[in-house]
Amino acid sequence: MEILDNTEGKRLGDSLRANLDDEAKLSIISAHFSLFAFGELREELERLDSVRFLFSEPTFIQDMGRVAGAPESDIAQRAQGEREKALADSALELSLHNKLNQRALARACASWLREKVTLRSVQREHMLQLTPSYIVEDSAARPHLFWGQGATFTLEGLGVERRPDTLTMITHCAGDEAKAQVEFLMAQFESVWADDAKTCDVTEQVASKVEALHTDNAPEFIYFLTLYHIFRRFLQENQDHNPREDTGFFESVIWGKLYDFQKDAVIGAIRKLEKYNGCIIADSVGLGKTFEALAVIKYYQQLNKNVLVLCPKRLRENWTLWTQASDERNPLAKDRFAYKVLNHTDLSRRRGKSGDTDLEHLQWGTFDLVVIDESHNFRNRSATGASTNRYTRLMNEVIRANGRTKVLMLSATPINNRLTDLRNQIDSSRRGAMTTSRRPTASRPLTR
Repeated sequence: MEILDNTEGKRLGDSLRANLDDEAKLSIISAHFSLFAFGELREELERLDSVRFLFSEPTFIQDMGRVAGAPESDIAQRAQGEREKALADSALELSLHNKLNQRALARACASWLREKVTLRSVQREHMLQLTPSYIVEDSAARPHLFWGQGATFTLEGLGVERRPDTLTMITHCAGDEAKAQVEFLMAQFESVWADDAKTCDVTEQVASKVEALHTDNAPEFIYFLTLYHIFRRFLQENQDHNPREDTGFFESVIWGKLYDFQKDAVIGAIRKLEKYNGCIIADSVGLGKTFEALAVIKYYQQLNKNVLVLCPKRLRENWTLWTQASDERNPLAKDRFAYKVLNHTDLSRRRGKSGDTDLEHLQWGTFDLVVIDESHNFRNRSATGASTNRYTRLMNEVIRANGRTKVLMLSATPINNRLTDLRNQIDSSRRGAMTTSRRPTASRPLTR
């Protein structure tokens, strides 16, 4: 028995190279497979008749059926993505990319995989606590067993590359001393390998990935692939916060009246509200902020949310009209809007009536969505020690009181005398989520 620490003279790669003869059968357990690790042992590996490789964590199975009840958390998916990325993109192998031989190496590796290798992967994260291992059987010399947490099929695992201040401990047993351990580990290996409920074949997936590294691609494909990788995170985040299609929202009257650029704005606003709890639509006059806000309100109304609209007193009649199902002037009557409308100035009052609302008994903190028209009017925070103003009451008693309140702010002509005015306005959208969601129209440019 010996301990390999992957330093000079005690590297796993050197020891494997010395003990892999033509008669050997090799079985590997590792969470990673590296193209460059194949390149390091290429001569020895290509001489073998067959190799079995078992991924000890789910790898290259995203397009295959998973075991019922298997967790698919974001963390697990990212971990799987990192393992798959290590196929030819490990940070420690950057210097090898610069040698420009990856294409020839990928072609040789793909041929080897299809001719001599079978790869299987466990189907669930942490399903099997298997230590990375290399099991060499039926060698003309003697059986060998290499195992340890650092014994992965990567350049780092083979001892070719090394991270600073990293200690590697790989145990190597050979001959009679290894025979009993090899038999025990192989019994475990065989039981897992043959169990389709625990593992699945991923040979084709891995071989296809490697082949893609040397295949000629059209310039258009490379261009769109580059765009995808640049915007991948943005696309994934938006997908997670898309409006639900089972609400009937997309069949509403207000949705049907929107132009395409307005629909884009509404979808973007809902995404921001779902992710950040706050959003500002800052469009020029005449681009339809009110209809966009009504569409957002309709979506949350379909989710049975309680909505409050705060507007200047002169605009209250306009906002109230959309809630009047029996008014012939209301083209959105069939959507049956049921939000509450109050004036900006009502935040300065503790009693009295505002329309049909008794302000003395109004529970300001019960609204799930607050829409603030001409939100630039809320830009002045109370100074320390000063009496509570409308801005401060909005923040404390309306937005923060619920803990789940989302804030949609509409602002076309902001008046900011100081930089703090703009900061305060963004703060009141709860988490500072601001969107300039408008696309240019054919007739006029945008101001944002």
